[in-house]
Amino acid sequence: MKKRTIQSRYKKKQLLKKSFLYSAVFGFMSQAGIWVAKANTIIIQPGDTLWKISQENDISVEDLMRINQIENPRTLYVGQEIKLVDQIELPEIWHGYNFYEQEFADIKQATIVEEILNHLEIVKHYPDTQMIDVEYEVVSGDSVYSIANAYEVSIEQIEEWNNLDNIHLIFPSQVLKVGEREEKIAQGQDLAFINYLYDALFGIHLGSTYQEVSERYEHVSYQDANPGDFLFWENEGELTGISVYLGQEKYFYVENEIKEIREITPENTPSFATLLPTDLILMPRVVDIPGVSIEFDGTAQTFINAIGPTAQALGQKHNLYASVMIAQAMLESGSGASSLSRSPNYNIFGIKGSFEGEAINLPTLEQDENGQSFQIDAYFRRYPNHLASMMDYVSLIRTPFYSGAWRENAPSFMDATNYLQGRYATDVNYANLLNQLIIKHDLTRFDTSEIQFAGTIDQLPVAWQNLITLPMFDGINRNTSGSYPFGQCTYYVYNRVQQFGRSFTDFMGNGGYWELAARTLGFVVSNQPTVGDAVSFAPGVAGADPLFGHVAFVEAVTPNGILISEMNVVGLGIVSYRVIPASIAFGAGVVYITPR
Repeated sequence: MKKRTIQSRYKKKQLLKKSFLYSAVFGFMSQAGIWVAKANTIIIQPGDTLWKISQENDISVEDLMRINQIENPRTLYVGQEIKLVDQIELPEIWHGYNFYEQEFADIKQATIVEEILNHLEIVKHYPDTQMIDVEYEVVSGDSVYSIANAYEVSIEQIEEWNNLDNIHLIFPSQVLKVGEREEKIAQGQDLAFINYLYDALFGIHLGSTYQEVSERYEHVSYQDANPGDFLFWENEGELTGISVYLGQEKYFYVENEIKEIREITPENTPSFATLLPTDLILMPRVVDIPGVSIEFDGTAQTFINAIGPTAQALGQKHNLYASVMIAQAMLESGSGASSLSRSPNYNIFGIKGSFEGEAINLPTLEQDENGQSFQIDAYFRRYPNHLASMMDYVSLIRTPFYSGAWRENAPSFMDATNYLQGRYATDVNYANLLNQLIIKHDLTRFDTSEIQFAGTIDQLPVAWQNLITLPMFDGINRNTSGSYPFGQCTYYVYNRVQQFGRSFTDFMGNGGYWELAARTLGFVVSNQPTVGDAVSFAPGVAGADPLFGHVAFVEAVTPNGILISEMNVVGLGIVSYRVIPASIAFGAGVVYITPR
């Protein structure tokens, strides 16, 4: 069998770094330009005690003992190395790599490896049970009513679970989900963790025993494994352990409270590995992409609130009218009420064809040149999530065929809608319908960035400069683990709060993910800003990246808005300032996180 390479599974193309959009999940570079992870350690000196070390380094004695596997605190010796943080060192296979494809070539939210790492660092607890689908194979004479009655569930539940378009059209041998049951993981917390992880990533239940999981995918030597594949250990023919391979002879070890990256040694060599399929699709996570991974209720305002910020960010970035984008989505999807726009199709623009080989055949109405309607069957693109649908729309509209709808060629949104009529849709009233939606719902408010000021400190108006009470950023990198890439928004906020003796953890993820990480880790999260807080912008809000969001530092608070400092907005590693108006600062998709 031909061995797969990391290049074949995760295509390496240059990351777009035009602004803070597309900041990476984890750091691959240090100030010197090469990513190096080092544990934060000290060397015991005469007179040192664990209590003294804990007080000087803001860490509990219990954590010091756990991290360093110390059973008796009185056994310290001069010259002993003491770790102050858990040893998390990424394999060199990721150094300098970019796993993201070109902007519209791959719509996945993140790569498998990056998502694994993201989960490893923010998930502290995971269940030792799984919810398993209860399935039933239809036989002749069955009806949805009889099946629902037998399993004591409602017809509506069966219809929803199985995405049935017509409950009267079921056929023998068809497998239907008819309920859910809780199943305890039979072997090991490592298996419980992996089941939890891959269910979160891909919606996959791997199995309840090592043997069941091992039989799921192809067996190979562990030397032929790629990051994300599974490693197995066995003793006298019995499987005893499983782990996620991370590349470069490293794997992730889980047992009780221990979570760490370990290295394969001659004394601890996996017996074999299994290769995961290359076509796994990452699950959309509501917490990661607010507004584009939700189930819409079909009302216009809910739909606008959900996709508006992301449409605004995409419109600003690609010089399109966000107002037109939102109106088209409303018209094509019934404001998210159509079956095509809902799970598992997620097509909110009615775009035909297929997306990454996925499509669904549906009846649709067309109009001839005289405005007469007729029905045809057509294939429509099926997406993994609503964000993919929005970004695919942008990639379509930015093709030359639709150039008349680009902002550089259309003086107003009405020029853009007029150009789309007859090209995007055959409806002879298409432009008029879009214009009515834009005017009725004031969608042109999404065509501007709403940011009052953005620039360096010398460009900041004096009135706002006078509101800054904290010293300027000292430029010192205190992120000794190297977990945040130099010059990115996360790098800056981490070091800015450290400058004042406060802290966040080394692994908070992307700027838009900080809310999830903060809540998981017990930080105070609120909708009211305080000077010294981190402010996390959800994807698409206030110009934040539609995929990864953004994080900044609150410098001043007024009734009219907030002043923030940030990095990688006007350039990599450059500190700049923005005035965020109250309409955004106190609105949806913006949260404030208090450091410890």
